[in-house]
Amino acid sequence: MNAKMIDQFEIKKFKSGHINDFVTLLKQLNPNVDESIIRHRFLKMLTFNNYQSFGFYQQNKLIGIIGGWTLFKIYSGKQLEIDNFIIDNKLQSKGYGAKLLALIEIWAKNNDHQSVELNVYTKNTRAQEFYFSKDYKTSGFHMIKVL
Repeated sequence: MNAKMIDQFEIKKFKSGHINDFVTLLKQLNPNVDESIIRHRFLKMLTFNNYQSFGFYQQNKLIGIIGGWTLFKIYSGKQLEIDNFIIDNKLQSKGYGAKLLALIEIWAKNNDHQSVELNVYTKNTRAQEFYFSKDYKTSGFHMIKVL
């Protein structure tokens, strides 16, 4: 994918030389998970053909990341399921998330995805309000059983 730009912001596909910066942001998103586990799991995710991860840059400085799984669902067709969407904690609530979401939606559309889906923690009402403001709808419940 060529980098896409909106207002001096761009997304670039993950490159292994940036692993430490990506892990730092993933740790912000997952503060209760050991950094070595985050690194291992992230690198494992990158081995799957249907997973992509992108850095979000402003003037070549990484300020956020977003990943996504390409899936095919009966109810939505070719779908991008957003995963690991984070803007650096120091920069949140300044409009960066909206720019990153717009860029990934453009990428999804340009890559023939028919829908974008994501999960939000039930306690994260701030994120829920953000997605509602971007025309995302609640369509069900994500349920998990840790084995």
